[in-house]
Amino acid sequence: MECKSLTDGAKNASLILSSTDSTINTTVTITCSDSSQRLVGWPSLTCLTNSKWSSSLPYCTENDGFTERERLILSVMGSILLVILLTGLVIFYCWCIKRRKHKQKQETLLARTMHRISLRDPLDELTRRESRRSYGEQSASEYYTEISTKRNMFKIWTVDRNTKTFTFASDVQEVLDKGATKLGLMNPSRLVLEDDGTEIDCDEALQACAGKVIMILEKNDRWEPKDILLNVESLPDISQQNGKLRTSTDIAYL
Repeated sequence: MECKSLTDGAKNASLILSSTDSTINTTVTITCSDSSQRLVGWPSLTCLTNSKWSSSLPYCTENDGFTERERLILSVMGSILLVILLTGLVIFYCWCIKRRKHKQKQETLLARTMHRISLRDPLDELTRRESRRSYGEQSASEYYTEISTKRNMFKIWTVDRNTKTFTFASDVQEVLDKGATKLGLMNPSRLVLEDDGTEIDCDEALQACAGKVIMILEKNDRWEPKDILLNVESLPDISQQNGKLRTSTDIAYL
């Protein structure tokens, strides 16, 4: 058994066969008769057991100056460029659709706004805008006025530190008036800090002292440190006993 002869086909295609044998398992190498041409197809054919060649007969064509490796590289690069181009076209198409939708949305919103304005009376619209502006200015004015007249809570004591209360006020005179009423003072004259006796003579200082204990002094009162009062009150009453001093030791103690 043998395969079909390749001689006639090779002669017509200007091919050179390495062998004219066509028996089973015979391998024939094929080249072009013209060295300026290149072979397209398998350069070697084998006669298989089914009496057929492993591939069809190749043919020769004019050489374009590229090797097989260069052609492979060019084909891969061309495929990559084609993929990049198609991806760019898809991205551009999506961007155009998104932009068109955004533009349509803006046009719809503008049309609705114009329709609403057209339904309103121009004078009524102007009046509405002016009322909104005046309301905003009035709200801001009320806000800053409320901040400037903020009422804080103050702890107030008497000069002897025996009567204590608190009051809400925004200025010095209000603290004096309300504090005197709550503490039962007749002639309140000034405010001082309880811890060091610093006088509070203006509203700014009063607001800065919010949270501290404040004393209300009458005209003849004088601030005294707390520790001195405690020491005097803690002394035993040894100055007199039946109108006399007890002993020389008591005199020395005094």
